[in-house]
Formats: sequence, C-alpha cells, structure tokens
Amino acid sequence: MTEEDLALRFGRCRIEGQIASTFKSIVSKTASTRLCEGIVLDSGAGPTITRALASGQNAYFAMVVQLSLLTAVLGRNSLATAIMQIFEKESESAPETYVPRAIPSEEGVRGVLQACEEQTASFDWRLTLLAVALSLGLPDSALSKPLPAVILRGLVYMLPLTQHLPEDRIIQIELGKDDGICTIIVWAHHICGLNVSVVHDPALKGDPTVFGSQPTQVVITVSSRAYQEPSITFLASSPKGEVDDMLKFVSDPDESKIEAVYRIPARGYGKAILKNIALDIPSAQEAVVEETMFIACSFAISISLHLLPSPEITIPDAAHEMARQHKFYYSDTGYEPISEQDGNSDWIDSSDGESEEEINEPPNYIIGQQRIIKACEFLFAKKPSKDIIIDYVKLHENKPINPSLDAPRRIEINLKEAFGGNFVQVREMWSQLLEAAKYLSILILAFVHMENMPSSGELLLSGHYRALYDHPLSQYLLGWDGKSNIPIGEMAWFQAVALLIMGSGFKLDRHTSIPSLLSDHGWSIYLSSFDQPSSIGTSQMKDPVTVTSGTFFVRRGVPCRNSVRKHAIFDGPSGINPSGINPSDMSFRVVERPGEKAILRCTNHISYGRPFYGERQDSFIVTMRLNNVMEDRNITRRTGYSELFSALWTVQTTKSCQHPPPRRDKLQLAPGYVTVSGTGEDIEDHFDLGGRVLIALTANNPAARWRTLIAIAKLRVSSENRRNHNKILLRGNDCCFQCTIDQTAADAGRWWVVL
Repeated sequence: MTEEDLALRFGRCRIEGQIASTFKSIVSKTASTRLCEGIVLDSGAGPTITRALASGQNAYFAMVVQLSLLTAVLGRNSLATAIMQIFEKESESAPETYVPRAIPSEEGVRGVLQACEEQTASFDWRLTLLAVALSLGLPDSALSKPLPAVILRGLVYMLPLTQHLPEDRIIQIELGKDDGICTIIVWAHHICGLNVSVVHDPALKGDPTVFGSQPTQVVITVSSRAYQEPSITFLASSPKGEVDDMLKFVSDPDESKIEAVYRIPARGYGKAILKNIALDIPSAQEAVVEETMFIACSFAISISLHLLPSPEITIPDAAHEMARQHKFYYSDTGYEPISEQDGNSDWIDSSDGESEEEINEPPNYIIGQQRIIKACEFLFAKKPSKDIIIDYVKLHENKPINPSLDAPRRIEINLKEAFGGNFVQVREMWSQLLEAAKYLSILILAFVHMENMPSSGELLLSGHYRALYDHPLSQYLLGWDGKSNIPIGEMAWFQAVALLIMGSGFKLDRHTSIPSLLSDHGWSIYLSSFDQPSSIGTSQMKDPVTVTSGTFFVRRGVPCRNSVRKHAIFDGPSGINPSGINPSDMSFRVVERPGEKAILRCTNHISYGRPFYGERQDSFIVTMRLNNVMEDRNITRRTGYSELFSALWTVQTTKSCQHPPPRRDKLQLAPGYVTVSGTGEDIEDHFDLGGRVLIALTANNPAARWRTLIAIAKLRVSSENRRNHNKILLRGNDCCFQCTIDQTAADAGRWWVVL
C-alpha cells in the first residue's frame, strides 16, 4: 500500500526517454554472491524494481526513478519525514465530505525509500549531479547542500502539471545560496525533460545558465544571501495571454530542510576531502593537497609502528587517557596503564629484577609500509613519493599527533601567499588540514585491511570524515605521546570503514553486540571470517589459516535469505549448555609430555553442524554449531562469525618449511613442550597443564582448529590468565610439525600451538 501511495504522488511525471532507457538497462541487472550457507548477497533489482520495470507500470517506474535520485543525495530519515508532511497536508486540506485513504506510516515510507536506493545503487546519479555543478561553476561539495522541504512538496505537484502544457506553464523557484540546487535541476531537466534556467542573484547583471533550450519551464533564482526564504510558484497563461499565479508554496513552521547525504567514491576519497578544505585557495590547492597526503600517509606509518593487538571487548572507553602512559598490563579490561608507584597492582616492572613472572604480551602488530603506501595511493588516486613520506615519518618520530605540530614549509608558504600573510587564516587552514590528515591516516590503515580494496573504487563513503572522531583509535590519539604502545582491537578497521559507509546510521557502542555484517545504499561490509563465494553449497567453512585476522570485505549487495532482505547480521547465542555435561568433557588434557613421541594428528572428533538462523526487524541472527562427537554423547558449541573473527586476533601463522622433503611430522618432545587434547571450555581447569608451549592436536580438521582457537580466546580475556600462554601460533599446511615447533624456540614467552 505504501508503494501505491507514493506512486500516486510521484508517478504522475513522464520520465525523459533517454534517461528512462539507460536507467532500465542498468538497474535491471541482478547478481547473487554466496556469503555463507543459506545467505547470499543480492544486488540489483528486487521486488520493488522488478514491479516498476514490468510492462504497463509507468507510474511505479516514474516513482522509482525519482526516489532513486532523491535517496542518492538526501538522507532517508529526513526525506521520509518530508514526504510524510506531504501526506499530512493533503489530509488536512481535504474537504470535510471527502473520506481520504489512510496515511502510510513513516516507517513504511522509509522502507520504500531504502528499497529504491539499494536496488538502483548501480545507477550513478553522482556523475549527472557533478556535471550540473560544473556547469554552474560550483564545487563538488555543492552536492552536500540540503533541499528545502517546501520545494520538494511543490515539485511533486507542479512538475507533472507543467509537463502536460509546457508552453503555457512555468515553475518559479527562489532559493538561498546554501540550498541544494543541483538536485532540483537533475530532477526537472534530466528526469522530467523540462528546460531550466538559473539566475544567480537578480541584483547582479549576467546571463542565466540554461539547461536545455529556450523557452524554459523552470526558473530558479538563487540569492547571494546565506538565508533566503525558499518558495515555489506555479504560473499559467490565461486565455488573454496573461500569466497568473496559480499556486504558491512557502515554508511552514514545521517544514525544515531535508539534509543532504554527501558521498564520495572510495578511490580518490582523501584527495576530494582535502580539495574541499582547500577550496578557497585555488592557486595553492594542488600543492597543499599533495603535501597533506604525504603527512597523512606518514601518520599512518608512525601509528602502525606502535600498534599492540588487544581483544576488542577489553579496550576501555577512556582509551586516550591510556596514551599518556608507557607501560601496560593485561587484565580483564585490556592493556591498561599503570603507575610505577601503584602499590596495589599485581604488575611488577620486569626491569627491576624482582619480577616473579614475565608479562607475556602479544607481539606488536606489523603492517608493511608498502601496503600502507598502496592504500594511500588508492584513497588519493595518486602515487605518493615513498621518500618524502619516510622523511615525514622521521620528522614526526616520537611526537604526538596534535595541533602543536607546525605546518611544513611548503604548506606554510602557499597558505601565506593565498591568504596575504593573514596568520589567523593560515593557522585555521593548517588546523583543518592537520585534523583531516589524522582521520585520513586511520582510514588508510583501515583500507590496508580491506581484502578486496582494488575492486571497491566505486564504494561511496560519507564526506563527513569527522565521523571518525568516535573511532577508538582516534580517541586514543587525542592523548598519545608518540612513543607508547597503542592497543588496537580486532574490529577497529571494520568499524572505521563502517562509520563512513553507514554515516549517521552507525554508532559505536561497546556495550552492544558487534555485527559481523552491515549494509547500506546497496553495499555490504562484512568480516573475513564469513564463508567466501563457492560453487559448493555445503556447510563447510574455511580453515582458520586462510582467514587474515582483522580484515574485511566490501561488496555490492544486500544479505538475502529466502527472498527476505536484511541490513545486518549478528551472532546468535554462543557457548555450551552445561546441563548434564561433565566438566572434564570441556577441559584440555595432556596427551604427551617431554621426552615422549608426538605425531601430527587430530585427537578431537569435531565436525560442523548445520547453522541456525533467526530474524529481527532488520537483521539476521546466525548461530553456527561445532559438534564434539564423543562415545556416548554429542556436545555442541554454538558460535558465530564475530566470535570466530575475534578468536583469530593476535594469532600468528607459521612460515613455510625451507627444507627439502620429506616433512618432519613425527618428533620427540623437548623439555617445556606438551601436547593437549580436548575442547577447553572450562576456564578454571586450565592452569596446571605445565609446559612453556602447549600443542593442540587439531591437525587437518578445520572445525577442531576453530574450536580450539575459540577456547584459547576465552582464556586470553580471563583475568586469571593474564600471565599465561597469550602467544598463539597457527600451523599452515605448508609447514611440518618440527618446523612449527621450531618457530616458538626463539621467543622466551609462552605459546599455544594449534596444529
């Protein structure tokens, strides 16, 4: 019913032939990509668009085309509110004897808008909008200007009326300079085929900008004032040849502007952001943007040198307070700072020779410089100079990233010349550039972790880059001293990109469950622990060694199951139902001790069970099952993609063997090495296994390997286990038993080895 109501308002327009043909050709294409068993990523036409493309559905097609444009540039919530006001005003003005249809709900309107947006996302309205902005001499950021709700209301009624008698009817629109003119022109001229003229401030002499030919049916007057009361008037010729005002709309007190959603393609995103900041200095823009690019990339490298992996759930809220410290200890709240004078802490500085036990921190998080520079090249659509970037890394070494950093000479000279030596303006511009460089450095690091970065160039990200202020790393950098370690969680990079994909629709809240997938405007971002596209329609999952920790994918499409589309996926209930289970069934137990022979094998009979699915209002719930088959019973461990993803954090993988065949898969355990079996769900029973290196016998069984990694991850966040085996080595198939064990020898810490 909601679609029908919207078609009655937006379906009266005729869509211009060229755009109708192109639109149909593009949005009619569909594709499905396997995400996991039972769920696919659907892109392209769904039920709403399929109906609109059917023969004889001109009204629905016209509605879809117009709503596709409007949702491409305007926020769904704000647009839905404005459309609801149209319905409400119609109802209020109806004669008392008229029995109107029930008004659709705002939620229903929002749902139709979302369907139109995501099912037509392959049609790039941005190109047409940018061409209009260029014709008007406006920057790309003109697309971020809001549309007055009264103009939307007027165009819904006046455009079809003008189309029917274009020689005798005119629409006059008055706007302020901060109103979204580009959307109006594309709607009236490109979609409806009307000729449009734009007059910039009638007080100034100059020819109007014409879209189409004379005579024009839509005349837009743009005031030079920041605020101009918007209005829209419908004019018609009388039989006597006079032009009469037939209808005029002005803003009501309850009508506000419809907020714009300014999105920028991922490829070149950083360059576009910096160009918008430097918009007022065209002569210096290119040099300033390039130099700031070098700075952003150098910040990313500097930050990467201090990253210390810490489980997401253990990163405290006040992360920036931690940055003022140089030491961390591992607790149930993460790597926390501690004062050397704090006598109540059980942390003891190992440097004083009095430590009873060495703190076993995970290794620093290594990100190759070349990968960072590649991500920078992608985000700025330009190959940066590695030498200049490294020079900046050295310049900023051991320095915090804060407003006290001085502008480099090249930027300072260009800004002084552009602003005529005005120190205040120079400093203000440098502060904006420095802030943007910090946020862009976080985004560069995030894109390093996007598995399919080269194919995501068309991904649209919010132009409001300050949304990254809420990111945990951004908060930490507020007080970072440039020297201390920076705890980083497994979800950090996923969250950074999700903030800019979802825009205002995504809030970071560490007290709620973390989604494994999020979807908006026809794109989905999801964790790399998901089963990847495959022609095999089984429940088999990837082996954990094939999943790179901390990484994610971004692809076109919306998750769909049984023709039902949702926009998020969460883990279902996890864990084991302890009822009737002996605690020993959930413990690790020693199999072989030092001096005994050990063979590469799996001693746990663990297999995959079929997953369970559930639905919430706009999300799927997925519960995966790992079955431990025992002699007299089957113990099922429930898990999900987010938990699997978290279980890989801080895990290192083996290097391939360098010796010639044969593989060395039988060995005698050296002192300090023991092999273990079991599922390890019972935390309290894990501290007397002995051995510096605990070897889990899970070879060649992906389900058993995942099961063990989950158990180790649970141990890792246990407060009682802060000093135990925190280093984890996961064997790859290209590494034999002996070489796997040898790779733990050089480190004095304690290890888990998952065969």
